[in-house]
Amino acid sequence: MEWLKSIAEVLKLGPRFLVAGALLTAGALFAPAKWQEVLGVGTWIGVYRGWIGLAFAVCAVLLLLTILHWAWQLALAKHATLVARRGIKRRLRSLTEEEKKILRYYVLNQTRSNSLRHQDGVVAGLSTAGIIYLASQTGHHFDGFAFNIVDYAWSVLQKEPDLLNGETTEARCDRSAKPWD
Repeated sequence: MEWLKSIAEVLKLGPRFLVAGALLTAGALFAPAKWQEVLGVGTWIGVYRGWIGLAFAVCAVLLLLTILHWAWQLALAKHATLVARRGIKRRLRSLTEEEKKILRYYVLNQTRSNSLRHQDGVVAGLSTAGIIYLASQTGHHFDGFAFNIVDYAWSVLQKEPDLLNGETTEARCDRSAKPWD
């Protein structure tokens, strides 16, 4: 059972160790005999060539699997980003008037931050949709908390400001105009 733990530890090796193992075993297997003799490993390589070949194959396969896993994770992340962006764009095309008021503030003031009450359902809806996010835990229940607009929603609204056309032209910010009030 101890040998299974050893195999599991080998499988956990990072890519840099797999590259080193593959390069060393490839050098031992494919280096000219003259180089092997100069290094003094010619007879040793001759005796253990089968094991060295096995180590090379294992390192090469694990390295290939690591590269494929990395590429798969990258593809999944790209797909998740595309799906999220598609959802944000769809949501921006079906905003309520109250949501438009909040988003108008960002566009009209050319700012990425707005003070909003986080207990408000409209704010929570925009946050859940991934259009805005709570940027700071520091705030006030009356004046609101800092909510930033996500980069993709910002770029869509900059390209298509008509999405914010509605019944009014009001913009909403929950910060009081006079801090002493």
